[in-house]
Amino acid sequence: MDKTLIMNRFSKARPTYDTEAVIQSKIAKHLACLVNRFIDINKVERMLEVGCGSGMFSRLFLTNCKPQKVFLNDLCSDHKHSLSDLLSDSIYFWEGDAESIRLPDKLDLIVSCSAIQWFENPVNFIRNCQALLNEKGCVAISTFGPQNLKEVGTLTGISLRYPTLNNLLLSLSDSFNVIYSHEELQKLTFKTPVEVLRHLKATGVTGISKQRWTKAKLSHFSNQYEKLYQSEEEGITLTYHPVYIILKKKDDGK
Repeated sequence: MDKTLIMNRFSKARPTYDTEAVIQSKIAKHLACLVNRFIDINKVERMLEVGCGSGMFSRLFLTNCKPQKVFLNDLCSDHKHSLSDLLSDSIYFWEGDAESIRLPDKLDLIVSCSAIQWFENPVNFIRNCQALLNEKGCVAISTFGPQNLKEVGTLTGISLRYPTLNNLLLSLSDSFNVIYSHEELQKLTFKTPVEVLRHLKATGVTGISKQRWTKAKLSHFSNQYEKLYQSEEEGITLTYHPVYIILKKKDDGK
């Protein structure tokens, strides 16, 4: 993962992200509902959100939950400005790459919404979260599965490495009890393949590659996209594959 490229692309997309990230907004709302349903938020005194971005999930969660200490982490320093209405004596911005910096500990809850797919090793990161949690602490995560943005991945050969939900849960079974897990497919429709690319750029998810679109490449991409993924009723499709997991720390790691 080129973390500098990822940071730059998301920084550039900051003005358009909240408007264009339609699926991510739905995911944030759903994850907030799941946390309220499966976790006793009244007992959450210290929490960390990893990859908070502009605060899409943060604002939803903090409407109902008022921890004593909240740490909002993101790779992009620019997001501190987006979060200025939230930051206070009890809510802190914790800048840096969550895979490499020292993170707060003694936490009751760690949340990450649509972020860890950008990590070098998402599974290791979640495993390492166990050491940051208090007894009976929980982790609530939304990420994406293998069919995410499959249309673009198929045509360009460029895609993130998305683990399956089953493999993700198996890899975490030694450290956590699974409270909830679910996956689904959601589709957006666009009039043209160029609109798909504009949407991806506006949401910052082009941080996977420095590929330059020549006129010939764009023409070939558009022709193939329309040929393979066009529906007369809906236009052309773009698939998202959200995955949700809520985990509870095992007692003594057992």
